[in-house]
Amino acid sequence: MEDIELPHRGRGNGTVPVSHAPKSETTVVEIKGGALAGFYVYGLINTSDRLEQGRMLVKHNLGGHRVRAIVPREYTHLKVKRMSNGSPFPSWKIGFRAAGSLPKWVKSVEGRHPDVLL
Repeated sequence: MEDIELPHRGRGNGTVPVSHAPKSETTVVEIKGGALAGFYVYGLINTSDRLEQGRMLVKHNLGGHRVRAIVPREYTHLKVKRMSNGSPFPSWKIGFRAAGSLPKWVKSVEGRHPDVLL
């Protein structure tokens, strides 16, 4: 799989503004956690007149692997919340990409974690 660039970085709880793809495209987020990182990632609507946490998009439970998810267009930010029984300051990296720019797979794909494929 071709990795997505991960320019947003943090430790522990945090928020990241979503860099949405153009309106005709679907936005994909890729998240990588540190080896001992356990955290949840939620969609967040954070505008001048509304602050609302949306549904969980990703659960990252230990291991330095990458996971991908679709980001619904209504979310303006992503909220990272550490697991209560995990590391107090889990490290994470986040990046966004248009789904149409991801490589297509021809025959079959194997992996250990959910991924977004075209």
